[in-house]
Amino acid sequence: DATTDTISTIVSRINSSGAGVLASFDSLTGKMSLQNRTTGATGITIDDNYGNGNYDLTDALRLTTNNPDVNTNAPITSLGQNARYSINGGATQTSTSNTVTRAITGVTLNLAGTLNTTATVSIAQDTTAAVANVNTFVTAYNDALKWVQENTKVDAARKTRGAFAGDAMIEGIMTRLRGVVNTAASGLTTTYKSLPSIGLSSGAVGSAVGTTSSLVLDETKFTEALTSNPEAVQNLFGLSGGPLDSLKTYLISATSFSGMLNSSQTSADTQLRDLDRRITDMQSRLDQKQAALQKKYSDLESTLSKLQAQSSSLSQQLAGLSNNNK
Repeated sequence: DATTDTISTIVSRINSSGAGVLASFDSLTGKMSLQNRTTGATGITIDDNYGNGNYDLTDALRLTTNNPDVNTNAPITSLGQNARYSINGGATQTSTSNTVTRAITGVTLNLAGTLNTTATVSIAQDTTAAVANVNTFVTAYNDALKWVQENTKVDAARKTRGAFAGDAMIEGIMTRLRGVVNTAASGLTTTYKSLPSIGLSSGAVGSAVGTTSSLVLDETKFTEALTSNPEAVQNLFGLSGGPLDSLKTYLISATSFSGMLNSSQTSADTQLRDLDRRITDMQSRLDQKQAALQKKYSDLESTLSKLQAQSSSLSQQLAGLSNNNK
């Protein structure tokens, strides 16, 4: 709309649309430029009237040039170039993006420029994420173990007991948590058959008494194992029947809808409801007893009041007789 639109509004509307291009206007040449947001040798199709052959706007913006051979206006284009590369002297390959993910399995190449010589790319394993994930597991494991320990302990000096002291089910969970460190995966043929073999343990050999109640990660040992044989480490974590798989299976079963924790909670809820019912019944009997006693005391008070009135009346009559005899 020539009455309201300006070059700036047209540029803004193109850039905020879903056309996938970046528009700009050069005030010195009076030309509009469109740049494909997709890299590589990818063209741009221009049509300002949905294929009806009307190119007034694109002509005015100098985005097209008349092509009498085909009786239409053709866009003035300059295609970008695809990235070209080869690996280990192999055939030249192309990519529309400077980020190449399919050249080497598991490796992303970021092509930052051009070279006339061979570039050497060193590929090393990144263990940072794996270490971070294992540390997250260690924290969650220790939090769970600490909670169970605090709620099952008995303090004889202070004469206090945890909420679950003596609860065989909760203590059984603690036993299973502790046992994961000492459980070996017999189905593995590698040197890594237990968590301590890759750096996950309750502490170094010879640690002071009382300092081995939590799970700790020897990051150096774990990184060495992961670098040396990542597949063996993965198998230890994921092996069916292995230490962590067995713990996972146990915990899923324990926390499921039909598991022992839910069953125990249901049993506790039933006991609480029974106690509430008994308390309600007892309170009802106490209320009835209170009402009966209050009625008896009220009747006694009424009887004593009448007796007191009769006594006063009798005293007055006796006093009257005494006066008459004088």
